Amino acid sequence: MKQQTNSLTEDQFQQSPSATFEQLLDSSVENGRVSPSFEINGARVGVLVGFSENGTLPLVTYSGQPGSAALPAPSVMNVTEELIGRRVVLMFEEADPKRPLIMGCLPDRRAEALPEGLPSVEVDADGERFVLSATRQIVLRCGKASITLTCDGKILLQGTYVSNRSAGVMRIKGGTVHIN
Repeated sequence: MKQQTNSLTEDQFQQSPSATFEQLLDSSVENGRVSPSFEINGARVGVLVGFSENGTLPLVTYSGQPGSAALPAPSVMNVTEELIGRRVVLMFEEADPKRPLIMGCLPDRRAEALPEGLPSVEVDADGERFVLSATRQIVLRCGKASITLTCDGKILLQGTYVSNRSAGVMRIKGGTVHIN
């Protein structure tokens, strides 16, 4: 049986590169195998984006993949929902770019634990309030101006010019108030 191949001209490719890429990819299959020009030999890094509708197969995307839809990818490891969004190492069954296999998950840079003894800073932002917490001291600095908050309750304002303005009442209250 004679196999039909699609040959594309440069003009056809210029008119619709994404559609012609699919045509090229489809025409590169001979006897159920991908032609060498569209094989992927070696590993690629992709992203786990979710699971198939029945939840059995992980779905991945990777740079340069055929089409834009996520591809089903069997895995050699246990893939759970907690890994969605993580980078994964992909190999390809029979070098076919449409048949990725998940070989492993790259470490999440954000999840790496801090070495013991390093100070921690906690940030809480919910869109309405921003809380920055530290155990000993917080310093905001810009040029010659700074605001320092210390763990013993001191607030230190320093600058070459400090201005207080209020549209309402301005209170100065303390155990002792020193002016100049």
